[in-house]
Amino acid sequence: MANTLNNAVNNTYKQTIYTSNDTWTPDPRMKYAKIYIWNGGGGGGSGRSFANTGQAGGGGGGGAGGLSCFEVLSSNLQSPNYSVTIGGGGNGGSGVVGSIGQAGSPGGVSSLGVMKSIGSSAGGAGGINGNASGGSSTAINVSSLASSTSAGGGSGNQTTGGAAPSGNYLWGTGGGGGAGWRTGVAIAGNAGGSIFNGDGSTVLVAGGLAGANTGATAGNGNPAVSFEIFIGGTGGGGGGNDGGAVTPVAGSGGNGGIPGGGGGGGSGTLDPNTSGAGGNGARGQIIICEFF
Repeated sequence: MANTLNNAVNNTYKQTIYTSNDTWTPDPRMKYAKIYIWNGGGGGGSGRSFANTGQAGGGGGGGAGGLSCFEVLSSNLQSPNYSVTIGGGGNGGSGVVGSIGQAGSPGGVSSLGVMKSIGSSAGGAGGINGNASGGSSTAINVSSLASSTSAGGGSGNQTTGGAAPSGNYLWGTGGGGGAGWRTGVAIAGNAGGSIFNGDGSTVLVAGGLAGANTGATAGNGNPAVSFEIFIGGTGGGGGGNDGGAVTPVAGSGGNGGIPGGGGGGGSGTLDPNTSGAGGNGARGQIIICEFF
């Protein structure tokens, strides 16, 4: 449902935030609009369940949902109404017994009429004997506004889960990688990526906390907050593992922060125990600012 703020006229603006499917009817008083469209984040992969120590890797974190920005003159609008579609977050992979982990699902695409976010977010790979790749993503750098591919999820490893890249992005970050299982060795996951200011000196929004080496479920990513610019949510943390020799506690990945944060990867475990599940990616969002 839409949340409308600052409904005013005379050289001011109206901001509408869409969090679910809806319809946008442009205000007839509008001169132009700035439109921000986030896709949903990818889900994290679950860990592997395997009999040999050191070969039950964690799942990869999901990639962040893409963001596209548009500026539209009222004279260019072709329709009185526009369909709003909000992409859902990708599901995390389910925990498994005696197999490689399940990959997370990609995030859904958001759109406003024919306008879509061109960035994409993949789900993290399921845990294997080795490194499970994090889900890919494309990000926009705050300073240069150049496109980069560094908002993906962290890899799921046989030891500590891989770190999700942090950066000064307009959209969110990917989830942290899940920890592997090793007999008698307690291993933490890795945190979700954080969002920094333009020069990289201050954390604006922290990533989800890493799953502790007790096997606790990782922290969820944090939602976007209001700054001078619109940004996305951060990725969930990767699950940790307590290293138990018989019934290890395999933590699940945290969910991504709204909008577009990637889910964290789940931890590996000893077969026939169930591995940690991947966290879910966060849904997308659309913000429309109409200027009068």
